[in-house]
Amino acid sequence: MTTRDERDPDILRAQPDPRVARLVADLDTAFATLPPAHVRAAMIHAIEQRMAERARAASRRPWTVVGVRVAAVAATLALALSGVLAYLSGRSATPVSAQTVLSRAVAASRLAPDQAAHLIYAFSPGIAGRGGGMAGPMDVWLQADARGATARWAATQTIYGAAGSVAAVQRGVLIGGTGQRYVYDPHANAVAISDATTQSFSLGGLDLFDPSGVAVYLAKAAQGAPGQARLLPQQTLDGVTVDVVQLPGDPQQGSPPMTAYFDAQSYLFRGADLTSGPYTLRMRVTADDTVAASAVPPQAFALDVPATAHVVPSVSVPEFTPGD
Repeated sequence: MTTRDERDPDILRAQPDPRVARLVADLDTAFATLPPAHVRAAMIHAIEQRMAERARAASRRPWTVVGVRVAAVAATLALALSGVLAYLSGRSATPVSAQTVLSRAVAASRLAPDQAAHLIYAFSPGIAGRGGGMAGPMDVWLQADARGATARWAATQTIYGAAGSVAAVQRGVLIGGTGQRYVYDPHANAVAISDATTQSFSLGGLDLFDPSGVAVYLAKAAQGAPGQARLLPQQTLDGVTVDVVQLPGDPQQGSPPMTAYFDAQSYLFRGADLTSGPYTLRMRVTADDTVAASAVPPQAFALDVPATAHVVPSVSVPEFTPGD
C-alpha cells in the first residue's frame, strides 16, 4: 500500500507545513473512492499547472511567507476538490431509485447512428423439478440506422445435449420489419425455414437479446407500475459490480417476473433472471463489442442456412435434455 507521501510528493514534500498534511488527509478520507483514470489525470494536470503558476509568482515575490504558500496550496486543492465534486454529482455511487438506474441504462445502451454491437450471451433455461433446459450460447448482432434506431438484428443459438454434442441450432435475421429464421437438426441434417416479422427470441413483448430493447421495456414497465420496481443491494456478477433491479410480472401482458443486472459504472445490461410458470431463464452477457457499421462482417446478417441440409416443414427444438 502506498503512503500519502508517495501519493502526493509534490505537495507534501514541497510544503511540509502540518496544516497542508491535515488538508490532504481530510481529502483522502472524504474521497476514498477515486474517479476514473482520465478524471484523475485531468485533476493532476490542473494541480500541476496551478502550482507552477504559484511558483513563478513566488519567485517574483521573495517576501512570500509560509502562510501565503499554504493558502496557495489550499486554493489549488480546492480547485481539484471542485473537480471531484463535479464528477461525483454527475455519477452518484448509489442511484436513488430503480427508475434512475433504468433511465441511465436506456441512455447507455442506445446505439449511435450507423453503429453496430456484437454480444455473446450465456443462456441457461430450467424447468422446475427437472433441472436444466436447452442451454447454449447466443451470438447476437445489432445495427442502428442513420437515426440510431435498431435496423438490423441477427442471433444464433447453439443448443447442446447432455453428452456435449450439438442438439439443435436456431438462427433468426430481421432487417427492418421482415426476416427469416431457421431451426436445424444436425443429427438428421434437416432444417426448417420460416418467415419472421419480430425478433425470434422474445417473451411477452420483451426482446430478450436486444440490450436497448430490454432497458426501454423495463423502464416503461416501471413507469406503468409506480413503486413496483425495486432497487436491490448491489451485487458482483462475473467479477463486475452491478445494480440490481427487480420487477414483478404482469400476467395480463404475459410478462414474467424479472431481475435485471446493469453495470454499476456504465449502466450497460449484464444479464437477467426470469421466471414464467415452471420455467426459469438465466442469461448473462459474457462478451460485447461496439463497431462502426462499415466494420460489420459480411455474413453477420445473412441467414446462412446449412448448405447440405434438406428442408423439412418443421424441426423439433429440445425443450429439455435429460441429464443436463
